[in-house]
Amino acid sequence: MDKSGCYLAIAHQLADAAGEIIRTYFRTELNIETKADESPVTIADREAER
Repeated sequence: MDKSGCYLAIAHQLADAAGEIIRTYFRTELNIETKADESPVTIADREAER
């Protein structure tokens, strides 16, 4: 596998892992916070970024 293929595989793995975390928050109470730049962020967002 070439370099770009390796990067793509890693990106897919990361997206799958983030998706698993985000799915645990599906259909739960939505708590929205505001970041320093005034944009919204949820707990699911913060957890997926870890």
